[in-house]
Amino acid sequence: AFRVLSRKKANIKASIREFSTKNCLCTQEVDRPVIYRNITLFMRRTLKLRGDVPQEEVLDAFDELVRMELPAALTAQMGTFVLPYQQLLILCAYHHLPLCFDAVAGSMPLE
Repeated sequence: AFRVLSRKKANIKASIREFSTKNCLCTQEVDRPVIYRNITLFMRRTLKLRGDVPQEEVLDAFDELVRMELPAALTAQMGTFVLPYQQLLILCAYHHLPLCFDAVAGSMPLE
């Protein structure tokens, strides 16, 4: 379970490092110009890019922004280590139950 989760996180991070709007898949390819235009408008407004910057450069800047900002945001959301409650409970039981048994056995009078 831990390896699968770690592998998934590594794959996500690798995908982000190689992110490019040009390589993204669109369900409807006719939507690509609309998406590119929306990204361009977003970047020009948020980064205050000049209106004469070509769309290609704006998309490249967006790609770089995704590569720089998204990994930290995803790590913050996913955490550095995730363990389901049941597994955590079992691990704690393995650690604490023998100590409890020793304590109980030690408090019983010997006959």
